[in-house]
Amino acid sequence: MKLEYGSKSQEFDASGVASATKVTLVNADGAIVPIMLPADKISLSNTELFELALEALYQENFPQRAENEKFNKVDEQLKQNKEMAARLEQTGTENKENLDTVSAITEVLIALAISQNGGMPTNAYGKVAAFVKPLVKSTRYANGDIVAMPYPFDTNPKW
Repeated sequence: MKLEYGSKSQEFDASGVASATKVTLVNADGAIVPIMLPADKISLSNTELFELALEALYQENFPQRAENEKFNKVDEQLKQNKEMAARLEQTGTENKENLDTVSAITEVLIALAISQNGGMPTNAYGKVAAFVKPLVKSTRYANGDIVAMPYPFDTNPKW
């Protein structure tokens, strides 16, 4: 049922004081819906009165409408946030996998460069030494670990 603005009038109480503004909404089938608004609304335009009357009608018939609309918006935002979080988590996982792959390839290339027959060229040694993780005193290393450390001859009298 599509309602349209019909008319407006001022309602008075028994003492002759304006008590309400009566807005009449009509439709094409001849239905008439009177809506009572506060008395001071009589000076508003017909469009404004129509909107206020519709809002009053909706509030009377659907009192939780505004709350339901807010909850629907919040639910929609939560859904979008969950989708974004899932995408970020997937991207983070992919980045970690890529980083692990690059790290493994780097270690293989460093091991290959170090194990070349006849030693490593000086410029390659400088680049590898700058890239490899430095020696950490609190870490225990095993065979196969590659770390950059100072030349032992300078600090070890046995050499």
